Amino acid sequence: MTTTWTETLLEPVTLLGQQMLAILPNLLATTVLFLAGLTLAWVAGQTFERFLRAIGIDRACDRLGLSASLLRGGIKSDPSHLIGRTVYWLILLFTSMASLEALHLAPVQQLTHATLAYIPHLIIAATIGIAGYLISNFVAQAVLIAAVNAGLPPARLIATGARWTVQLLSVAMALEQLGIAEHIAKQIAVKNRRR
Repeated sequence: MTTTWTETLLEPVTLLGQQMLAILPNLLATTVLFLAGLTLAWVAGQTFERFLRAIGIDRACDRLGLSASLLRGGIKSDPSHLIGRTVYWLILLFTSMASLEALHLAPVQQLTHATLAYIPHLIIAATIGIAGYLISNFVAQAVLIAAVNAGLPPARLIATGARWTVQLLSVAMALEQLGIAEHIAKQIAVKNRRR
């Protein structure tokens, strides 16, 4: 009777210990890869930011009015710093995925593959959003100048409407790229059919 109790209690603990010992080298490899990726991301981000400052990207953005647009949007950082931080986070994301792959666990590998497949959609959506914001400012200025030259009294209101129209269009395009707008459109269509 005692041997049965001992086997019943000790067998799961022994099995758990064996599984932990089997995964320990993979866990160590994951930790080393993550720390190496963290260091690489920091060095690459800093180097890229300094390189962009050295070639004068901040001054060029000031001349083009991009820095003023970013400031109006509540972003106070220099463009070189923003690009450097973007490089840092992208490298950190990819190295984190690579380090998780070292665990050789099927659910984690499926998650990393799904995340890596979704990253291009995120990048395209972010590009659409940024381009839409910059284009909306340009369109708003052009509409404001045209409305003032035409002598229309609500010139600022028309310019604001143009800005919001372009921004909403870019948000809709970005959401469609992320696969969110498709689900919203389907839900609206289903609700309309029920009515």
